[in-house]
Amino acid sequence: MMHICDHRYRRLHTLEGPVQLVCKLNHCPDRDCPGHAKTKSPEQEASIAPPSWAIGWDVFCWIGHRRCSRHMSISLIQSELLDDYGIKR
Repeated sequence: MMHICDHRYRRLHTLEGPVQLVCKLNHCPDRDCPGHAKTKSPEQEASIAPPSWAIGWDVFCWIGHRRCSRHMSISLIQSELLDDYGIKR
């Protein structure tokens, strides 16, 4: 069983509104384990949002759809995100 050693707070925007993730960081409690000194992040964090991004996958896909399918300009996408969802660049 892994030991929770710290928490990482991460704020991001989804199409449903702002979200704060609380990621429980852990490590192996056995001091003899070679991975004891390595802190692990939850694997599910990457299923919610891309690493180091402040938007969720739903916003990422929304942007990609407008950019690639509708050929919208970046400035138009930004203004639509702000108007419809309150998401700033």
